[in-house]
Formats: sequence, structure tokens, C-alpha cells
Amino acid sequence: QDQLSRDAILGKLRTGNKRWIQENKNRDPAFFDKLGTTHTPEVMWIGCADSRVAANEIIDMPAGSVFVHRNIANCILKDDINLMSGLQYAVDYLEVKHIIVCGHYSCGGVAASLDPYCVASPLQNWLGHIVNVQRLHQGEIESITDIGEKQRRLVELHAMEQAKNVYELEIVQERLADNLEDVENFVGGKEFPMPRITCVVYDVGTGQLKRLNWWKLMGNEEDIYGHSIDENV
Repeated sequence: QDQLSRDAILGKLRTGNKRWIQENKNRDPAFFDKLGTTHTPEVMWIGCADSRVAANEIIDMPAGSVFVHRNIANCILKDDINLMSGLQYAVDYLEVKHIIVCGHYSCGGVAASLDPYCVASPLQNWLGHIVNVQRLHQGEIESITDIGEKQRRLVELHAMEQAKNVYELEIVQERLADNLEDVENFVGGKEFPMPRITCVVYDVGTGQLKRLNWWKLMGNEEDIYGHSIDENV
């Protein structure tokens, strides 16, 4: 029975792959020729590994247009060599114009962080990074009595803190400094160099993306790195 189950699942995957190939060829006969020779995404997407939050699908972008990194609860950690290598490649070599940090409501990692002892290590250690976000916003989190609303707000605060973490990375700051004098990257005459860092949260119940103003966490209109505030981050 187990063998039949495995064969059925793999069969669906192979059939789906063949269907996907044919559909893309029908739309564009040169689709795979182009995909196999160019890789110039303008966006890096950092999101959760949750199977319901597939970056390309929820923003309806084709293969090759989004450079993606996903992990449990979209955490941005300086000692995560996998993510840091991906960011370095995206920023220094692909020269992406946008970095999007995406959290999502109904995030199992965020929910578990409210009771981190319900899981064992190494997952417990990983969730500790979300617990640190709780500590930073302890007053606000503890003031919310409804557990569902508490989880939703923590999802938002966590995503915003991770966007701030991206902004503070040396990899990103060096690129911002290099691009500061490039007038083509200015927005409305203000100094907003690339890559632009955007924070969003995805509602798995509606499919909608909500933009969050992570810059509020900086606490001032011109931060220590010398970049002016972008009211539309």
C-alpha cells in the first residue's frame, strides 16, 4: 500500500511536469530556450517555507523573474550562510532592484514561538529568533488578549523586523552606497537607491498581500546610514 501511494504521488508529479512544459510551450515556443540562457530577475523574495506561500504563484510572475529564498518563518539571520550567500549573489551579481520580505498569517512558526517549549531543538532554537521579536515588542504583544489577533500582529512585527535586518546588512548597505549617486534610481527626486526593501504579509485565507511600513522601526527620519526616509516602504 505504501509503495502504491508513493508511486501515485510521483506519477502525479511527472504528469504535472509534462503538462506544465506543454502549457508553457503553447504560450511561447521559445520559453525554455530563453529560460535556459538568461537569468535576470529584478526581485529577490525572502519568505516562509510554508507550502501555501509560493512566491511566483501569489504574485503571478513567470519563472526566471523572482530569485527566491525560503525558510521557517522568513527569518533573516547574519549567521545563516545559506541566506547570506543568496543575498550576496542577488545583490552583487544579479543586481536585483527589489528585496521583498514576506510573512504570512497562520504561520506555524510564529504560532509555535508563543509556546517555544512545544517543539524540540533544533526547531526550538530557530523559533528563539521570533521570541526575540516578542521581547522587542513585549508591551504591544502582551496587551492583545485574543490569541488569533496576537499571532497576526506578531506575524506583522516579525516580518517588519526581518526587513529591517535586511536593510542593516553590510551586503545591502554597500550596494545602497554605491548606487546613491545613480539618478536613474532616484524616486521623485529623493535619494532612494536600489535595492528597495519592501515588507509584505500574505493572507492565506484571502490571497491578498498587505504592505507594511517597516521603516517605522528605525525611529527617525534619517537613519545612521544616511538614507532619507521613504514614506512608501
